[in-house]
Amino acid sequence: MNQLIDVYWKDHVYKKGPYYLSTKYSNLVLFKSNDSLMNLQGLPISKHFGKHDQGKSALVVLHDELQVDLGKYQIRKPGTSSRGHNGLKSIDKYLKNRYFKLGIGIGRPPASQSVVHYVLKKFSSQELDVIDWEVLPKCVKDLENMVIKDLELQSGKEKINGI
Repeated sequence: MNQLIDVYWKDHVYKKGPYYLSTKYSNLVLFKSNDSLMNLQGLPISKHFGKHDQGKSALVVLHDELQVDLGKYQIRKPGTSSRGHNGLKSIDKYLKNRYFKLGIGIGRPPASQSVVHYVLKKFSSQELDVIDWEVLPKCVKDLENMVIKDLELQSGKEKINGI
């Protein structure tokens, strides 16, 4: 999230309380969760999303994704499986799976390493470079396209739950 704000959207995103708002996209509200474990994020995310959701907002949750190789990402629609991801299950508990999932690929752990240990370990500098400079630029384009499409739908007085 820091990379999204500090590098890719620094020209139009500003901080207001716990949120980041955009001067370019009126429908973009970013909320950076605290640094506690993602499996405890359901309640805070639902509270903050509820403050901005007027029945027409789409929530996109960025998360690590074991099912996708490092260097790739996947956007999934609301209602899709949490794939055993404890953070997404926590959010599902409060938001009933009504959000998009943007999974940043981390790949599977080696057979000798447990999944829990693998997902909680810090990224190497090489892995961070791949995520920050190869994956995030592509994610930013897709997220901006989603935001633009949403603005177009809103201006036409149409709205779908999602984009």
